[in-house]
Amino acid sequence: MHEKRRASLAAAGSSSSSQHPSPAPSPERAIYGFALFLASIAAALIYLVWIFVPPEYLEEIGIDFLPNQYWAIVVPLLICCLVFFTPLCYGFICLRLMPENGIEQVSVDEFTRTALYYRVKDTPEGGIPPLCDIPLEHLERELGLSKDQLAIQKSKMRYLPLKLVLGAVSLGLFALGLWDVLANFEPNLCQMTYMFEYPNYVPIEMDESVVKRFPQYGLYVYGEGARTAAYERKVYSGIPVLFIPGNAGSYRQGRSIGSVLLRMSEKRQNSVKFDVFTIDFNEELAALYGGFLSSQTDFVLKCLLHIPSLYGRPHQKVILIGHSVGGLIARGLFLKPGFDTSTVNTIFTLSTPHQPILLVDAEMEEFYADIDDYWSRSANSTLKDVVMVSFAGGHRDVLVRSDRSDLSGLFAGNERFLSMTTTSIPAVWASTDHLCIVWCKQLTLAVAKAIFEMLDGKTKTGLVEDVDRRLETARKYFVNPKPDQNFTADGTTEKPRDLADIRFENSGPLRLNTKKYQPASAHALVVDGSVGDIFIRSNHWRPKWISLCLDASCSGRLPLNISPTRVPWFSENGQFYTLLSDPWKIHPSSSGSSRIVLLFELPKSEDVITLQVEPTPTKESIPSISFWEVLLGVTQRFQPTESSYFRLHVDLQEIWHALHVDVTVSDQCKTNRGMARFTVSGPFRQDTYKLLQHQRLNRFPLKLQAPAKLGDSFPQLELFLNAECAYDVTITVAWLDVLGQVARFYAVQLPAFFAAVVVMHLLPLYCQEGRSLLLDHVLVNVVAGVVLLFNRNFAEVSGDDIFAGSSIPSAVAMWAAFYLTTYSMVSLFETALLAMVALYSFPIHWIARRFVSRLQSMQRRTSTWPARVSIFPLFAVFVTVLSYVTCGENGILLALLLYFAKVCYNKRNSVISLSTTTSEVVENTKILLLAVLVTMLNVIPTLVWTKRLPSGLPGLIRSSYSGLDPDPSFTVSIVVGIVLDFAMRKGTNRRATLTRFSGIFDLLMVLVIYGVAAATLVYAQRVFYLITVFMSVLLMVMSCDFVRRIFTDSQPLVSSDEKTR
Repeated sequence: MHEKRRASLAAAGSSSSSQHPSPAPSPERAIYGFALFLASIAAALIYLVWIFVPPEYLEEIGIDFLPNQYWAIVVPLLICCLVFFTPLCYGFICLRLMPENGIEQVSVDEFTRTALYYRVKDTPEGGIPPLCDIPLEHLERELGLSKDQLAIQKSKMRYLPLKLVLGAVSLGLFALGLWDVLANFEPNLCQMTYMFEYPNYVPIEMDESVVKRFPQYGLYVYGEGARTAAYERKVYSGIPVLFIPGNAGSYRQGRSIGSVLLRMSEKRQNSVKFDVFTIDFNEELAALYGGFLSSQTDFVLKCLLHIPSLYGRPHQKVILIGHSVGGLIARGLFLKPGFDTSTVNTIFTLSTPHQPILLVDAEMEEFYADIDDYWSRSANSTLKDVVMVSFAGGHRDVLVRSDRSDLSGLFAGNERFLSMTTTSIPAVWASTDHLCIVWCKQLTLAVAKAIFEMLDGKTKTGLVEDVDRRLETARKYFVNPKPDQNFTADGTTEKPRDLADIRFENSGPLRLNTKKYQPASAHALVVDGSVGDIFIRSNHWRPKWISLCLDASCSGRLPLNISPTRVPWFSENGQFYTLLSDPWKIHPSSSGSSRIVLLFELPKSEDVITLQVEPTPTKESIPSISFWEVLLGVTQRFQPTESSYFRLHVDLQEIWHALHVDVTVSDQCKTNRGMARFTVSGPFRQDTYKLLQHQRLNRFPLKLQAPAKLGDSFPQLELFLNAECAYDVTITVAWLDVLGQVARFYAVQLPAFFAAVVVMHLLPLYCQEGRSLLLDHVLVNVVAGVVLLFNRNFAEVSGDDIFAGSSIPSAVAMWAAFYLTTYSMVSLFETALLAMVALYSFPIHWIARRFVSRLQSMQRRTSTWPARVSIFPLFAVFVTVLSYVTCGENGILLALLLYFAKVCYNKRNSVISLSTTTSEVVENTKILLLAVLVTMLNVIPTLVWTKRLPSGLPGLIRSSYSGLDPDPSFTVSIVVGIVLDFAMRKGTNRRATLTRFSGIFDLLMVLVIYGVAAATLVYAQRVFYLITVFMSVLLMVMSCDFVRRIFTDSQPLVSSDEKTR
């Protein structure tokens, strides 16, 4: 039926209905309708009261039966999601219920327009029409493709299965790597800290100017029992300790260190106590928004200026403990003009990213740059009295990996800045996640003991001011001395103590297990000078109990000062061990001897004392394993027998190398007690331990937690074994851990690769159709790789080495793997977008036709001003206003949804009228893909903006119209609004101008796409916000192209064949 005929019938129907009105409804229907109207009005009023009236007001008037206001927002959102995803689920159900291809109804459908048009006319009544062959001319007209274009599409479909297989494999391997990072780690071995009285957080009154400037922040002091009452009376008599929470952290996280310090002061019956202050940052997402860092630093500065006034001592020193970004805030204090650097001389940081993980905006990059520049310049001048200890959580911390907490890379050679993982700290020996590190009892006790040892009653501030003493204290509690560099001679010769006799062991190892209250004894071991290091392990260690005999009868001895290495064992205190390296060289009288005599004096003790002394092979005979040898299948198997100590060198040259050590114990072994230790040389201490339990197989992963630095020796695997047992040690490649290491250290670079691939997907819109794009992808990657290789080899022009810890061949291989993975992801994502456009085209078109028809009828009744106003970018202006008053991402999201609706509308129009070519549908999808990418890149500012919104709806409405300052997504929201506005208009035909510049502009767009893709790969893999900057540049250039095409009468993006025709 023609449109004119339909219009005439509709007009006739309307005129007839006006002449003959419908009868009035019955009284029952009128009553029901009026009742439903009143009920809807009452429900709307109740809903508005539920939303806008604060809960405390409703409770005062007795309305306490309404649910939480949280559901007033969640329920409508869930309904919207249900409405949005119902067609999607319906489509999948229809596909699932579709009959098989062998059924005749699938071949011929009476509702198919094409089949009806080409159906044979002489079909018998009741018979099945024969299958019709659609002419090629009809297929060309429907798809808008020529014969050559059909051949191109056929060749593309040929490689579609290969793309899907590669994409599935790449995504599967990446998913396995993420699983290894997020789940494949040791169980949580940390114990919980408990308090014995109810915790209280007493607010501290700040100056009115501070409260007015920082109304969302606060300062509290932690107390329990009587201490809380003293704080409420404003009595502060201890040493101040300030806890600074991190990203989304709470001031209540200071409870653990506060409670432990309080209990330790009570147990020691010491008059000196500690007052633990903690800061409330309103749980701001400081790791996701650089604008918070400066304001939080300013507030901490105000707190440090206010805390000494509580004690009446203007120069009172404060110990700082910072968690996560809080440790970075502590370092940023020293940059502030009004900060007295002598106020703080000791800083403990817990899982603090001293090196950036992902720079999400320019403010964060500037904050990091200023801090690193000041601390590197002032480390030996203004900061010469500062001791800082950085703790990393190890493999369990999936938010801040260990190498980001390493200070040795920032302050090379400076011993006052210590860095270590919690797995290497004596008496801790456990990996912690990002939150557990705050309350881990073992670590909290170690920190509290170090703080107590820094007390000095002789100083005015009550704390040790000598930097060497504080550094020695930190090393005592957090650093294990190297086992082969930890002994010296006392310098004075002595005679042995009055002992009954000395038992000599002329050969073989010395293994002793004393009984309780056994009398004191002395044991001497004669060691051949041709052996290597001497391994000594004991559960009891005291000063000067090991001596070097000056003669064969030990009539004179030289006591040895040994600082043992403490390792975990099957007891609370662990065990101590050391390696005496070349002990006969420490005294002139024994240097020429071919053997030495070591004397061990065991005291009388109420506990059982175990002692094991065993010569080890020379360093040249220590076995060594290589990752590449294991990878190539070379068997790495060792069987240490009758030995208490076994070690081997592990050649892990690159950060992604990972091995498994499988220790199998013989069946005859009844008491399998042993321990494995994996040590990595360097200033950053990242030792890991594994207790060998009573089982047949023990697996211990060997992988680095930080990239190896130039000059570091190979890592070392040490096994502490039971000499009565037989062990079988096998080394294999840990494939899952290899994928996990790649994901852990390099997954942050995937957004840059994803963005570069999306940009390269725009090339077909401006290139000759049918051209292979493989060479373009290779060219962009080669250019970016050469630039990064140049940066790696020339430090004076280098930025951040994105593949640090990997060799050049490995970096090239991972680069190619990452690009292929993201290419597969983008292809699958683009296919999903096409499916969503096809799925939602009908409902969106149905809604839009009714909405547009009403607008057209309104426009016909008014003057011509709406048509004149339509030439202005009202859509872009509305997006800009929304972005300004709320958040830039809100405007981007609105623009994306409207453009998605426009693409769906055009898709449905193309099905109905056959007026839109396939190339135009593909072009709209690629622009939609770019818009989705920009939307995903700017999700972080929206999370920050949403987190700032209060829970009450009145405050929510007020805060909703106060955006971020500065807003990283505001500028790009304006660009996206303008570009998508022009993109929705580009199909209209205006004056035929600028057509002779089309070829030149297409070439310019190709060059811009090349440049943006290469720049994204080079500069945006660590500087995350640069992706948005480069995408904004590309969008602005594309907007110029859309403007050009709006004012041209040619169809957009026609092929060269169509141009010639």
